[in-house]
Amino acid sequence: DWLQGPYFYEVYASKIIAGTPVSLDMVSKLFLIGFGTTGLLGPFVGKLVDTRGRKAGTLAFVLLYTIAALSTRSDLLGLLVLGRLAGGVGTSLLFSAPESWLVGEHSKGGFNGKW
Repeated sequence: DWLQGPYFYEVYASKIIAGTPVSLDMVSKLFLIGFGTTGLLGPFVGKLVDTRGRKAGTLAFVLLYTIAALSTRSDLLGLLVLGRLAGGVGTSLLFSAPESWLVGEHSKGGFNGKW
C-alpha cells in the first residue's frame, strides 16, 4: 500500500460522492480502513493461510487485490470501503502467502536449502 498511496490519494480525492467532492478527511478514513484491516486481521489471515494452504492464500490475494483495484473506479462510498477492506485483507495475504508458498515448493523440489 505504501507504494500505491500517492496514486490512490489522487484517485480518491478526485471522486464526487452524492454530489460532494471527497474531502481530505474522507480520503484519510479510506486509507485507515485498509491499513486497519491489515493490522487487525493479519494474524488471523496468517493462521488461515497455514491451515488452508499457501497456494490458496496467494490466489485469494490476487482475487482480493483485483477487487480492491476495480473498486477505485466506483463513485459509491460503500464500494470504495469494500475495496479498501479487500485491499487490507489482500495485503495481509501478500505478507504471508506468496513467499512461504515459494519456499515450500522449493523444499518439496529437493533443491539445496542454501539457495
